[in-house]
Amino acid sequence: NLNCGCPSKTVSGTNGYGAALMDRPERVYNCVQRMRDAVRDAARDSGMEEDEQRPEITVKHRLGIHELSAYDRELDVERGDEYWYQQVKEFIQTITSGDGNNEHDPETAVQRLQVHARIGLLGDFDEAQISADEQDKDIKIDHKRVHMQKKKQARAVTITNRSAPPLRPEIVQRLALEFPHLSIVCNGGIRSFADVRQRLESGGGFGSRSSASLAGVMVGRAAINHPCALLSPVDQLYHDYEHHHYQTPSSSLAPLTQQRTRGEVLHEYIAYCRHQESIFNPNLTTLRNNTPQSRTLSFKRQLVSVPFHLFTGEEGNNPYQRRIRKLSHRKGSREMDWASRILGAALAEVPRETLEKPIGEF
Repeated sequence: NLNCGCPSKTVSGTNGYGAALMDRPERVYNCVQRMRDAVRDAARDSGMEEDEQRPEITVKHRLGIHELSAYDRELDVERGDEYWYQQVKEFIQTITSGDGNNEHDPETAVQRLQVHARIGLLGDFDEAQISADEQDKDIKIDHKRVHMQKKKQARAVTITNRSAPPLRPEIVQRLALEFPHLSIVCNGGIRSFADVRQRLESGGGFGSRSSASLAGVMVGRAAINHPCALLSPVDQLYHDYEHHHYQTPSSSLAPLTQQRTRGEVLHEYIAYCRHQESIFNPNLTTLRNNTPQSRTLSFKRQLVSVPFHLFTGEEGNNPYQRRIRKLSHRKGSREMDWASRILGAALAEVPRETLEKPIGEF
């Protein structure tokens, strides 16, 4: 996946990567071609047959880009969708055909695009003032303070990119109609499973057989912030899909887990950890870890990372996560350092009301 959507100055600043690449669609097209050549060469060198499925080359991008220091939300809203629709349309035509003539060659062009339904704001809030400060050589610089200020400013820019530019999912839906030969995935502003359904239904992609529909949606922060609430309905969705499309009797499908509580899920996972720990052999060699101690530490951290966000957004989450962080970073292979013990200790930090909450509620 070639990321042409990240507006962070660290990524899209001096080097011109991320969302800054939207200003150079010809370069994006050339990058895609080189990526495709590399995949083909790697497949050939590994002995892969011609008819075998190869890794897919995809591009994630926004509707367009604008300088943050000159951005005016009110003017942007007045401008409407049409301007940005034409901007992103030209970008897609170029990166999929090379010259913008809309002649798509499936053998050489990208087939799948993830489109964030906002524009990206590049740069800082006031480039002129920052440049003036940097040019003043007579002021003694506190580098630590400057570093902290830049981190704070970068955070503010990130938050601004999430809220200032208006969300325009209708443009992404129009793109799916304009480019029916491409798989268009909508991203941005999806906070619940209801939003997932709404995007797909309005884009003709939820149960639709139309060739001009959204291929899917991409969810980011919401899946991390509220994993249970957002993802648990997926079980019901696939349950219903299997029953409707394949006439599978509901009684023969795996039972759903929507009404299980967070506490039940964590207790079962702790039991799973105990089993994995009982068969773990730290003396097995791996390429990444060279000592039994480092292998044990890596194994422990992998296990505790899975339920780390189980209580995100719920009461007791902060002490639960702090306990996991503190205990999982201790080095050693003692029994108290095992993941099952760490999660058991963290479990004690969560109030009963949160533990008894079904995973489908938040």
